[in-house]
Amino acid sequence: MPLKGDPSNLSQSYFHAKNRFLSLERRFRRDPIFKRHYIEFMREYENLGHMTLDSHSTSVPEISKFQYFIPHHGVVRDSSTTTKLRVVFDASASTSSGVSLNDIQMVGPVVQDDLFSILTRFRQHRYVVSGDVEKMYRAIELNPVQRPLQKIIFRFNSSEPLKTYTLNTVTYGTASAPYLATKCLTSLADNLDDYRVQSAIRRDFYVDDYLSGGNTISETIEISKKVHSVLSSAKFNLRKWRSNNPEILRHVTNSKIESQNTLHFFDQDPNSCQAKTLGLNWVCDSDSLTYTINITPNTKITKRHVLSVISKIFDPLGLVGPCVVQAKIIMQRLWINKYDWDDEMSHELKNFWSTFENTLISLNNLKIPRWVLCQDSIKHEIHVFTDASEKAYGACLYIRSSSDNGSTNVQLLVSRNRIAPVKPTTIPRLELCGALLGARLCTKAKSKWFSSRGEVKPGSLVLIKDKTTPPLLWSLGRVTQTFPGVDGVTRVAEIKTKRGTIRRAFNNICPLPDQD
Repeated sequence: MPLKGDPSNLSQSYFHAKNRFLSLERRFRRDPIFKRHYIEFMREYENLGHMTLDSHSTSVPEISKFQYFIPHHGVVRDSSTTTKLRVVFDASASTSSGVSLNDIQMVGPVVQDDLFSILTRFRQHRYVVSGDVEKMYRAIELNPVQRPLQKIIFRFNSSEPLKTYTLNTVTYGTASAPYLATKCLTSLADNLDDYRVQSAIRRDFYVDDYLSGGNTISETIEISKKVHSVLSSAKFNLRKWRSNNPEILRHVTNSKIESQNTLHFFDQDPNSCQAKTLGLNWVCDSDSLTYTINITPNTKITKRHVLSVISKIFDPLGLVGPCVVQAKIIMQRLWINKYDWDDEMSHELKNFWSTFENTLISLNNLKIPRWVLCQDSIKHEIHVFTDASEKAYGACLYIRSSSDNGSTNVQLLVSRNRIAPVKPTTIPRLELCGALLGARLCTKAKSKWFSSRGEVKPGSLVLIKDKTTPPLLWSLGRVTQTFPGVDGVTRVAEIKTKRGTIRRAFNNICPLPDQD
């Protein structure tokens, strides 16, 4: 656990954690089902060795600067297919000195690709697979010296005295947990010779969710098996496999029973094969992306309600951006008119909102193809369209692919929009804003789209962000040498260009497919 402060800054935390647990027990009495799920979760936690009972745990511990008691509570997730309730630990709870465990922890850097990059690559592959790592955080043991900083109060029966337990693994709710888990995962790829497997582990995971694929069934099966094997060597169990091809599932699932349960998605109605994939609904059998928007009608329409509806539409790629922008325009008008959070809208705005809300559920019937390329494509083009009005401006980016037999396919890859500023301005100026938004979108898409199609190594052909020109422009070069850092990770390349030899970091270059 990376610490930026001395644990001696922590003071007494036992009594606060005790009061929080007694409050939790009162909820147990009101909700027996919640209690049963909570007890089952904690029983499993103990049986797996992820937490252990302290000796002399029934007595009040002496105040120690090297101990911290973490309050905990349960979060119910009805949409989960495995764990309906998850216990979350509140490491941000202050001690008597006002300092919490999270206050003395470092968060750590981001070591995985962002959501945009992973979803963009997910739409490139002809055949895809998804899965997640079972109990990823708890598969990683914490240094025994630091475990006293992860103590909790619990008892399985309210008639028993309170007991103290020590959490032995990386814990949800601690500031450094995401970094520790993702760093352990990506570190598995450091000593691999197979670049494809190495790249899949480093770049196709978003926390514990795995999204990858290939152009052929055999390639997808091979990469999935190898990734599963590497993760299994570190006790990371990759499970809940899904794919757009039944043959892939039959080969990558661990057992006959698991395979049957997974293939069950192809035999039922379309709604049963719908799975959440990084927040998006992915229908496996039709290989399409869908939306599920459930809005609770509200007789009193307020700014708080409008914001709640907007936040329910998760659209990282902007595929339904033209719809969401309508709600943003209404929200802007509420701010301009200085509505408070719970003030009811005017009759005019209420009619506008009702029309929007009633038609929003039509998005549930929308199906967007996940795969954006044509069969056996050999050429990919990026086309960006931008436009503006007095209310908003935006940009849409399309991928046009073509094969050697003359077939073509055009699909929307991503879009972005912005509300026009409150200060009045001209349409040409807003169109310029739209063009700049499209330029940034094009630059980002080019780097993410092509970066998965080649490797940075001596001889590689790369696109380079030109620092002497606007960032929209790229120049071509060939890698002559790469330079590993002190940690052994290569991040800088020497590149030969038409203007001479330069050095650039990997995040400023885009590897292209290897060609003769």
